[in-house]
Amino acid sequence: MRILHIILSTDFAGSEAHCCRLAAEQSRAGHDVAVLVRDGPPSYTTRVAREAAPACVMHLPKWLGGPFESIGCWNAARRFRPDIIHTHLGRAAARAVRVGTTVPLVSTLHIDWRRQYLRCDGVICNAAWQKADIPATYMSRVEVIWNSAPPWPLHAAEQVPRRADRVDFLSVGRLVPNKGMDVLVRAFRAAFPDGREPAGLTIAGDGPERAQLATLAAGDPRIQIQGYVDDVRPLYEAAHVYVSSARIEPFGLTLLEAMQAGCEIVCTKTAGPREFLAGQELSWVEIDDVDGLAQALRAAAAQLRAPRHWDLSAFTPAAAIEKIDAFYKACIADRAAR
Repeated sequence: MRILHIILSTDFAGSEAHCCRLAAEQSRAGHDVAVLVRDGPPSYTTRVAREAAPACVMHLPKWLGGPFESIGCWNAARRFRPDIIHTHLGRAAARAVRVGTTVPLVSTLHIDWRRQYLRCDGVICNAAWQKADIPATYMSRVEVIWNSAPPWPLHAAEQVPRRADRVDFLSVGRLVPNKGMDVLVRAFRAAFPDGREPAGLTIAGDGPERAQLATLAAGDPRIQIQGYVDDVRPLYEAAHVYVSSARIEPFGLTLLEAMQAGCEIVCTKTAGPREFLAGQELSWVEIDDVDGLAQALRAAAAQLRAPRHWDLSAFTPAAAIEKIDAFYKACIADRAAR
């Protein structure tokens, strides 16, 4: 099958990681796969190429904007001749639906429902809560398919000794209000207030809240606001505990990355994690609860043990590929039957 993925953002986070890793797995499974992305900073385009390999990466010139992006998508589809187009995030869906191609169009809901998905032949939800938000006026196919764990060696952290003299906490994500990093910084300082406790916090990611977070962390050298990190895997392997302090989390791919690396998990009760981590043993915290999160951080530090062996059997790339392939074929058959 010839598959064209389209994602038109210009920074690399969970949605972009999912798109590129899916393309890579599909390519290794024997499909002809291309990923169309906008030209961005060198760090972005380099990471897209690395994460999507061996799939082909096509570039949309950055000077193309507005309706011209649709022309760029049409031209990429004309050159690649896909059997199906798979878009990621609302911008890509909005541009692709204007292509007017006879090729079926599928979109993944990485966040929430948008009206541009109404013209898609199929919608893949990362979590069941998203499906409940789809209006009854949408009559095409919908399926819930969870994200898969990254293609890293299972429990690779066992090969990388973590520090034994302190507990290291980690959080990865865009520095935007929805991710609640401000809550995490406040909770860390409340949990370990005198500055001498053997604990450290690393936050990896960039965004408009970076300066605010730096102000909150000022004077505490244990807290590192690292900004964008091209290769996050060593951070996971060095961390004892991964913390998701999000106010809104549609799925939470970083949690799977942390589990793959053997981290313990502290997580706020957001919609995506509450679904796919149901039944797992971890520390749950109410959203925006600084005191509750501080208590959970102290408890995690006190109970620290060897790298955690999580059951990730429900998140294997092979299982996700099989479900998505079947979804593609059903959408192609639906279009052919019209």
